[in-house]
Amino acid sequence: VDLSLTGMMLITSQALPVDQEFLLEIRPPADHEATGLTLKAFSVWCRNNPNNLSHYGVGFRFSNITADTATLLEKLMQAPGIVH
Repeated sequence: VDLSLTGMMLITSQALPVDQEFLLEIRPPADHEATGLTLKAFSVWCRNNPNNLSHYGVGFRFSNITADTATLLEKLMQAPGIVH
């Protein structure tokens, strides 16, 4: 997972349509103090992973970020395993 305040990139096992709205649930690892979030996001690109052709990278742009949500996202970005 590649996470920022404006969007994220996910690895999936199937191609997803571009320019479609999704509800994405982001959960921190169980041992992390941050709360999970559900965010509206639009898919902006989808590419086959050149290192593993059975996987796709999908870029999403968040569409409903408030100041409170941004604060929670910043806490999530500190969780182990989250790339930003």
